[in-house]
Amino acid sequence: MSLRKTGKLAFRIGLAGLFGYFGTMAILEPANQAATWLSPQFEELMSSMVSVEVGVRLFGIAQVAVAAAILFKLLLRWALLLAAIMLVGIIANLGFNETALRDLVLLTGVFYFYTQES
Repeated sequence: MSLRKTGKLAFRIGLAGLFGYFGTMAILEPANQAATWLSPQFEELMSSMVSVEVGVRLFGIAQVAVAAAILFKLLLRWALLLAAIMLVGIIANLGFNETALRDLVLLTGVFYFYTQES
């Protein structure tokens, strides 16, 4: 396996692992995840549509689905696009802090990976 293919595989595994972990946590512990990660403005927006618990769980399910699609290269470009949209939302929710900066780096990695997939 070439270094390029190994790098792509490593990135896919890492990205899928991150989305899978946080998605699973959102499904299993929605109240805790909402308290930890959800800003008051986004919590208010979410609660105007569905309960926060349901909204966080639905987001977690979407994260796990994106993780599986990225890991197994199922509709990869669409999964990467959805991952990018999720990351933009997460960054907007978090505001400017070290976690948002980490997610900005992930977003640029997703963008780069998207451009490499045909």
